[in-house]
Parts: sequence; structure tokens; C-alpha cells
Amino acid sequence: MLDEPTEGLDRQTAAQVMHAIAQWHAKRAASGQGAIVMASHLQREARHADRIVWIAPLQESMAQARKGTAEFEALLQRLRPG
Repeated sequence: MLDEPTEGLDRQTAAQVMHAIAQWHAKRAASGQGAIVMASHLQREARHADRIVWIAPLQESMAQARKGTAEFEALLQRLRPG
């Protein structure tokens, strides 16, 4: 479980962190052991996801979408740029 792993980092460092996470995940996924759950408010982090789950408890709403769909892009746009 990663909680906003690039929050507060400059763009270059954030890109390095996300690259390292992606490499780790690729190695684990190749052996059938890989899953990462990441909480984020940032588009730069969420873009790496296979799926976005949007949870807004105050609005009592939830949505989810897989990468490559219009719904995924719509949910991505709800997040902070960055």
C-alpha cells in the first residue's frame, strides 16, 4: 500500500520514484505476485494504474474504471494535475 508516494517531490524525483515502483511491480507481476494499491490525488501517479477506483465518502459516491477507457480518463481528470 502506497500513500501518495510522490507528494511534495519535484517532477524529476517523482518520475524516478514512479519508475522504480513500475520496475518493482513489473518484476513481481511477471511471477504472478504483483499488486500495488496506491492512494493518490495526483494525475502523475494515477496514470500508472491499471484501474482507478474513485471514492468520495462525503458525496456517498464511488466509481471505477480500467485503463484505456473513456471512464478512466474522466476519473483521471478529477485528480489534481501534477
